[in-house]
Amino acid sequence: MPILCLVVLLCSCVLAFFLNYCIFLNTTINSALTQTICGNLKDFFTIGLGWVIFGGLPFDIVSVNRFSS
Repeated sequence: MPILCLVVLLCSCVLAFFLNYCIFLNTTINSALTQTICGNLKDFFTIGLGWVIFGGLPFDIVSVNRFSS
């Protein structure tokens, strides 16, 4: 396995650990409502960042009709 793959895997593991640790701290310190709001904000910013990085989705009549049925 190339060294770059190992570096990416290690970075992914470290980020996942810190994310889980932050969620654990947030849950132990705050209420369930705060945890829910933080989760929704995280989803919102994740979707927004993906939209900005990857250029959003092209909407046209064909794609809207395909997903609406």
